[in-house]
Amino acid sequence: MSGILDRLEAKRTQVVVLREWLEARPKKERDEWLEAFRRADLYSSSSILALLEEEGLSGVNENTVVRFRRKLEGYVSAR
Repeated sequence: MSGILDRLEAKRTQVVVLREWLEARPKKERDEWLEAFRRADLYSSSSILALLEEEGLSGVNENTVVRFRRKLEGYVSAR
């Protein structure tokens, strides 16, 4: 019989879920996603989230998109 801790799944933050999903994309597609994340001046977080959901990613929200994109090198703010 295994212990309780062995049976529990470790918590994954929404940012980790998003990062892992992006890393699983083919390079060309991942590069396009990252460019969209970097360009807050062109693409809103809500539109990125809608497309992520359309592509089958669940478990993230708009706040996650905002936090993730602001940490990317080359991020261009909407202002």
